[in-house]
Amino acid sequence: MSSADEFSALSPDAPGEASARGGEYVVVARRYRPKLFGELVGQEHVAQALRNAIKTNRVGHAYLFTGARGVGKTSTARIFAKALNDPGGPTDAPSPDSDIARSIDAGEDVDVLE
Repeated sequence: MSSADEFSALSPDAPGEASARGGEYVVVARRYRPKLFGELVGQEHVAQALRNAIKTNRVGHAYLFTGARGVGKTSTARIFAKALNDPGGPTDAPSPDSDIARSIDAGEDVDVLE
């Protein structure tokens, strides 16, 4: 067995990774996108500010998420949208199992545009 064969035997294609046999590559951010405020990494201060806005019923009419690529702008915005559109009313802990949450996660909700 050659070293190339050993390497390929030890590292099977991860789900979502492009395979040598012609699979489709999916960016890591799309495979491991946070679904709740508590899952955000490196943006705890932003998550806390958004939670506080919801808890105190002081949500602004618009929010602008800016920053470098890959810092969590889209993930944060989606979680915030799920929190505001939760079937039980705005909450800082949105239900990930609701139809609205699933449609926002899938990018199919007509009220949430990217």
